[in-house]
Amino acid sequence: MSDYIPIDCNFYDELVLLAMHKTRIVFIPNTFHVEEGDYIKDLVTKPSKEEFMVLHSGKEIRLDLIANVSDHMVFLNLDDDSFEEE
Repeated sequence: MSDYIPIDCNFYDELVLLAMHKTRIVFIPNTFHVEEGDYIKDLVTKPSKEEFMVLHSGKEIRLDLIANVSDHMVFLNLDDDSFEEE
C-alpha cells in the first residue's frame, strides 16, 4: 500500500492552470534537478492512486511532495533530513 497523501482540490486546480499556460517553473529546492525553463506537461493519476506532475522533460514528481506553488515557483516539502549541518 502506498503512503501517498492526496492533495487539496484547489491546489490541484492551481497546478492545472500552470500546465494549461505552459508556465515555466522553478523548484525550490531543486532536489529533482529540473532544468531551467521546464514546465508541467500533464498531471496524471497512476493505478496506485498516486498523482504525478509530468514535466516537459519527462520527469515525474509526486504531487504530495509539493508544499506550495507561488507564481512560477514550486516549493517542495522538506523534512529535517533535507538539511545538513555545517
